[in-house]
Amino acid sequence: MLTAFFVHAGWWHLLGNLWFLVVFGDNVEQIIGRTGWLTLVVSATFLGAVAQILFDPRSDLPCVGASGGISGLILC
Repeated sequence: MLTAFFVHAGWWHLLGNLWFLVVFGDNVEQIIGRTGWLTLVVSATFLGAVAQILFDPRSDLPCVGASGGISGLILC
């Protein structure tokens, strides 16, 4: 489930996630520290994958992208 963070649906998907990572990531890291930041991103990525499985358990589509982890940074 955590490898989905590194797989993206295309260049625009990757660039969009990188943009939000650059805009929000450094600010959050300054507030909660490097270890807290990494814990937050890993936890949010994992919970995003779990949410997809819970809401659509029979989906034929794979979970791709860092959107769960990036959403966790934005919510922080």
